[in-house]
Amino acid sequence: MTGNGLKRRWQFQRAYNHGRKVWLPSMTLFIYRRPKEESEFLWRYGIAATKRLGGAVQRNRAKRLLRESFRLNAERIRPGVDIVAVAGRRLLQMKRQEAERDLIRLLKRARVWQAESRGGSLSAP
Repeated sequence: MTGNGLKRRWQFQRAYNHGRKVWLPSMTLFIYRRPKEESEFLWRYGIAATKRLGGAVQRNRAKRLLRESFRLNAERIRPGVDIVAVAGRRLLQMKRQEAERDLIRLLKRARVWQAESRGGSLSAP
């Protein structure tokens, strides 16, 4: 389960500068593994949508898509990481299921996806 989101500039900068970068045309993820003493049982995330993406309506839609994709997969993400998701232009042309699929693909590539959720199965067989 997620805890507090990333809110401060230094938290985003730490992920950008010291985290692992994985990307697709729809989004880029920066994954920072927090040190043991700072690592809680939670993972945290922040979303960035720059003006290059478009106007406020487009940026807010991109953030909503990413937020919902994270919410639906919260139980499957390993604890102790900070994730910064940067929306790409292709995200604006996607449906929610496609955005979720791309997010899962990147989380697996970054090795923060758990095959089994901690609370049991998320979906029925």
